[in-house]
Amino acid sequence: MTSRSKVVRKKAPRKKEANYFAGRRAEYRSIELLDKAGFICVRAAGSKGPADIVAIGKGPPVLVQVKRGKRGVSTAEREKLTEIARSYNCMVLIHTWKPHARQPIAEEVR
Repeated sequence: MTSRSKVVRKKAPRKKEANYFAGRRAEYRSIELLDKAGFICVRAAGSKGPADIVAIGKGPPVLVQVKRGKRGVSTAEREKLTEIARSYNCMVLIHTWKPHARQPIAEEVR
């Protein structure tokens, strides 16, 4: 009899983890674009707040909500972002990353 070695297989990430990693990747892509535009960026990792990225540059601060895929910003989220933009005199952007896109669809919330 011969012994067979055990094959160690890497488990595929669960659906929830895969979504987290894809969302994080989209956030880093948005940060890269903002860095190239001259902003200093901070990612709000793991937050359930209204903005994923805070960017500071020469003008007013910019808050960025990053989305990916077909699902966009809900009405409640949009109202919250509009309220923040008015209350704190900052620019609020929504970056929507479509599959295989090189640039996000950027929308300013007013």
